[in-house]
Amino acid sequence: MASEVCVFSVLHQGAVKFYTEFLHSLDCQTYSNFDLFLVVDNVRSEILKDIENKTLHRFKIIHYEYSGGMLENRIKGLQHLVKTKNKYQTIVFLDSDDLVAKNYIEIVSRNNKDFEVVVSDLIPFSEYHKADSDMPIWNERLMNKEILDVTFLKNKNILGFGNTSIHFRLIERLKSNYPEPLAPDWYFFKDILTLSDRIKFSKESIIFYRQHHSNIAGYQTLTHEKLRRIFQVKYDHYKLMYYTDADSVEEINTITKILNNEKDITQSINYLNQKSINFFWWEETTYLKKSYNE
Repeated sequence: MASEVCVFSVLHQGAVKFYTEFLHSLDCQTYSNFDLFLVVDNVRSEILKDIENKTLHRFKIIHYEYSGGMLENRIKGLQHLVKTKNKYQTIVFLDSDDLVAKNYIEIVSRNNKDFEVVVSDLIPFSEYHKADSDMPIWNERLMNKEILDVTFLKNKNILGFGNTSIHFRLIERLKSNYPEPLAPDWYFFKDILTLSDRIKFSKESIIFYRQHHSNIAGYQTLTHEKLRRIFQVKYDHYKLMYYTDADSVEEINTITKILNNEKDITQSINYLNQKSINFFWWEETTYLKKSYNE
């Protein structure tokens, strides 16, 4: 029986040490009719084969070798999938350094029959498998917003390459060329989705989200460096998406003023840290715009 679901992931050198756990997490799934399509980025074939031969897995693994940027790797892999004319109905994006709940693929593939996009909640964890909390980070904030659309993504993001699944037909909208933005997942999903596409926020499907310097979610103490990084990402994204509306321009101008004044930076960081909010990705500067202009 041909697989209906394609689990899509990228394996780079930094994630190799987590690959065995990732495979085991997939092998424990309650739904097993899926293939793993793996974009292999500069990982030696003998290392890959050794791990896969030693790790029990019931699913087929398809290797596609390509070495590029974070978005380029995924675009090239997805373009290859379109060319193969397979029978997949759902693409489940996962990060190869994360883990998934046992019923994850079952839930998201079922939801994808009714919704173009399914986005799942996250439980962050650090090394040694100790969850920082057993509570999903966005459940409370999205309790009354289970159905979203692309407008939700205008000034923030929750759709990542590790917690989102889509209808296979959406990747037929891929363009031939893409930039390499600072927030590749945000750019990709904002670009590929239309107003008619419905986004289902799934509280039942959980990603165990490994925390490291470039993989952060949940409540974090903000610093000068983090605030500047958020602004850089926001500015880059707004520029690439050609945002020229008044709200976006005002946000960029406000944050520019703040970052040019050391006192304002400190006050802004204190203001955001006191909020104790599980911000969506890149959302912090939107709050600053509101407070600065009050």
